[in-house]
Amino acid sequence: LSQGSASEAQTERRQAKPFQSNSSGPMGCGTAVGDDMTILPVVCCQQREVPKDTTRTVREQSSGGTDGEPSISEQAAKLRASFTAPRHPVLATGGTLAACAGMVNVIAWLQLGSFVSHVSGNVSHIGMRAEGLHAGRDTPADLGDSALLIAAFMSGSAVCGLLSAKQQIKVGQGINGFAMIGNALLLILSFCFAEHGGAKFCAAAACGLQNSMCTVYFGPICRTTHLTGLATDAGTTMGRLLGVVLRSRCFIRSLDELDRAEVAIQLAKLRIYTVLGLSFLTGAACGAWLSRWLGASAFLIPAGVTGAMGTTYLLLQRCLWMGTTCHEQHDVRHMTSDCSAQGEEGINDELDTAEANSKLEC
Repeated sequence: LSQGSASEAQTERRQAKPFQSNSSGPMGCGTAVGDDMTILPVVCCQQREVPKDTTRTVREQSSGGTDGEPSISEQAAKLRASFTAPRHPVLATGGTLAACAGMVNVIAWLQLGSFVSHVSGNVSHIGMRAEGLHAGRDTPADLGDSALLIAAFMSGSAVCGLLSAKQQIKVGQGINGFAMIGNALLLILSFCFAEHGGAKFCAAAACGLQNSMCTVYFGPICRTTHLTGLATDAGTTMGRLLGVVLRSRCFIRSLDELDRAEVAIQLAKLRIYTVLGLSFLTGAACGAWLSRWLGASAFLIPAGVTGAMGTTYLLLQRCLWMGTTCHEQHDVRHMTSDCSAQGEEGINDELDTAEANSKLEC
């Protein structure tokens, strides 16, 4: 009985007085010491810190932007500014030139026995005919024809580089018109010398001149006389579009602004490649029919098309230049009459401003 009453008393004292905790235990879980010096464990109530979702953190930083990293909106704007699609009239002009190149290439093969709009095949012919010359199958004249076709193509490109004299041809300089007229003249020479061996070299020079003009004006995205680079770029573009589709899990996940900008740019490029490729194919088919009906005279069809385009371009460029000049003279006279009371310094400042504005409008 005495032992039972003593244990009940200890229990009452233990409930009345809280334990003294010792926080030196592991993970912040200490021990408690009662009045009778018994050591009891204390359940740890301190919660561990849960790490943040790193994916969400990175996404928030990329969407909102940090001090050293641009936001998704800024990246999308920069991506859109990196590519400017040509306008519809310019793209139609490129498609027409590609169709003319397809005509010339097929007509040259059917009438002259050589492809003239690309260089890869002729380089391969040099290697084949070098081996054939050693084996006795080919002659030095055959080897020389392949080399001269490459030289003629490069000479046409060199003429365009000489005319441009800059890294990029600008609208209004007239270089495009002269290049297209030169292309037409070379095709006319191909018709005139169709019975001689020099006709195919004139056609190759015409293709080189046209391809160089389009490459300088449009950039490497536009090649109108061959489809190897165009097919490569189109395949790369479709691969990038496929990558966006896979990242979005086949459009189950909504696209962000950066992906939408990427899709818009790649679709614009793919439209350009499709127009140029189909135009070249259409021109090749038309060239085969024209060659059957007209023979070597079929060279005059693409010559007439490119010549008319060059002449029209020069006339429009001349009218645009005359209108811009009259507008500048009117502005100068108006500012001179308004600023006559400001003195010579004020007039010079206004004229400098007018000149800068007219250059910007041009």
